[in-house]
Amino acid sequence: MNSVNPDIMSAPWIRQYDSDVSPRVSYPDWLLHHLLEDAARRHPRRPAIRYYGRTLTYAQLDELANRFAHALLALRGASRRPVAIMLPNVPQSVIAYFGSLKAGAPVSPINPLYVEQEVRQQIDDAGCDTIVALHQFYPRVGPLVGRSALKHVIVTGPQDYLPWLKRLVYPWVNRREKRSAVPFSAHVHRFRSLLNRAAGPSSVQITPDDVALLQYTGGTTGTPKGVMLTHRNLVANTLQCRRWMPALRNGQERFLAVLPFFHVYGMSACQNLAVSVGACMALLPRFQVNEVLSTIEPEQVTVFPGIPAMYAAINNHQHL
Repeated sequence: MNSVNPDIMSAPWIRQYDSDVSPRVSYPDWLLHHLLEDAARRHPRRPAIRYYGRTLTYAQLDELANRFAHALLALRGASRRPVAIMLPNVPQSVIAYFGSLKAGAPVSPINPLYVEQEVRQQIDDAGCDTIVALHQFYPRVGPLVGRSALKHVIVTGPQDYLPWLKRLVYPWVNRREKRSAVPFSAHVHRFRSLLNRAAGPSSVQITPDDVALLQYTGGTTGTPKGVMLTHRNLVANTLQCRRWMPALRNGQERFLAVLPFFHVYGMSACQNLAVSVGACMALLPRFQVNEVLSTIEPEQVTVFPGIPAMYAAINNHQHL
């Protein structure tokens, strides 16, 4: 008589798993940012981010996250209020994400397309006292200081982590953009200036059961609601994704990171998963078929997390 796997008896869907996907996973008592620290220890010189020709290694990314953590602690003291991140896929988004976690602050991503009222609703509901945003978003964010829970605005630009030549010509390429001047003050800060101070690892005490992410729902059936996800939740989710893709090679993969990190799919299946295997993330701030196709080969992309509409657009483009 054949024995029956007890996992299949209690969860019959397991019989649909690929043969190399185990139904059991052991989870360490890690904090989410331990994934970055572990990658920096194992692959310090491995590229973590590629952004229009600029490379940040895992050692550099971890150091920048530490610097951001100390900058937050200097600005906010021991505050554990969430930090809002209103950015596309740029290096600052990854730095602020892991830096906030190192400072003991949950992250609350905000869709860059939100209008001022939508931004205010999420900031007040989550209780965010700090936001990191592109300078062109300042007109939608700056007026909220003093009129909401918001106390600090950290401003950055797409050009801040471009290679020096592209950073030099960026203002000329984008000269048609209409931008309001950002009034830097005690409450409005430059992202890169905050990172100038030297800093080691943060000593803030955090547990795996502390909230790491306040991810807001799409609001398709009402006002968006914040979903509280702990470090333990997100580490488990990352390791589950990794177990589902057993062919991933530590320190050798190159992810095309065009799925927006402010959505939970992009954050989990692209950013967190890539970091967990020491992969390089080729960042693209938005999905444009020509740019995606011109990035895949030069960056030697091996993993492309996406949605069906992206793949369909590529297929249709190839048949034009």
